[in-house]
Amino acid sequence: MDGSALDAMHTPPWIGPEALQRQESDLRLCAWLQSPGLLTQRIRETVGDAFSFEALREYSTAAAHVREVALRAGEAVWVVGRTTIPLAGLRRAAWLAEVGSVPIGEALQARVSGLERSPFEFCRIPAGHEFAYLALGIMGLERPWIWVRRSRFQVDGALLEIHEAFNPGIGVLGPEAAPATETCRSARQGG
Repeated sequence: MDGSALDAMHTPPWIGPEALQRQESDLRLCAWLQSPGLLTQRIRETVGDAFSFEALREYSTAAAHVREVALRAGEAVWVVGRTTIPLAGLRRAAWLAEVGSVPIGEALQARVSGLERSPFEFCRIPAGHEFAYLALGIMGLERPWIWVRRSRFQVDGALLEIHEAFNPGIGVLGPEAAPATETCRSARQGG
């Protein structure tokens, strides 16, 4: 990947689900971070017609094609996503650069049968990191860090890397929302 992907030199280590369960005490946020299906579908199911998708920008660098999007629930941005596709892979699957106003997960699901996603990895990205800065700005939040999950897909010989930054208020409508105080681990063990 290139500078448009999350730079390993300036990113804390990525962790798996078990470590996430130890580090995140907000049960609701933890459940969203680990949500296995399409985020667009889950947000639609949660907020109905208040869901909207916004393609923020799409560009190519010397090494990759990058697409950044926002998933909204009403006025709130719940997720900022970035898909990075190395140009070498894009030559084998050019259609990936032409999905337009369709969320990447929905485009993949409609076109690729038997699609498999890598296991999720999670990271608290500091606010000064370029992607965290972008996501927090779009969400209108001032925080020292934000949870980001990443996963990868192999499509027609192309590797896609997807980073998704999660608003800590995801899943809650209105300003009165408060984080749950149980840990992810206790929630998973209890039910």
